[in-house]
Amino acid sequence: MKAGYNYHGNEPMYSGITGEELSADIYIGVVYYQRLRHMVNDKYQVRTTGPVVPTTGQPIKGRKKGGGIRVGEMERDALLAHGTAFLLQDRLLNCSDYTKSWICRSCGSFLSVQPTVSPFVGKKKQIST
Repeated sequence: MKAGYNYHGNEPMYSGITGEELSADIYIGVVYYQRLRHMVNDKYQVRTTGPVVPTTGQPIKGRKKGGGIRVGEMERDALLAHGTAFLLQDRLLNCSDYTKSWICRSCGSFLSVQPTVSPFVGKKKQIST
């Protein structure tokens, strides 16, 4: 009889409403718990904007560097299933590697300059003229 409990774990229980003893055998035991090593304050990571890789425009990796959090296929599918299309657009495009590009209307190639400043055309059209 450690800690005053029955060896088999069966203790008389009383109804919280009427105060009568319950007729069923109810097992009671000591619950053991311990503090987890990983605490939330040590693990959480948030990011709206921050440093990016210059070549790709995507967020850098790593919590210590203020990097981005990876949203994989499973996370993307879960967000889509919950109807959060605007959140997906914001996270996967606007906050990640959103860039504006100028494209030639006739050949579809990328332009290296803005057409409002100088009216250059795509590479395929320059070759043919």
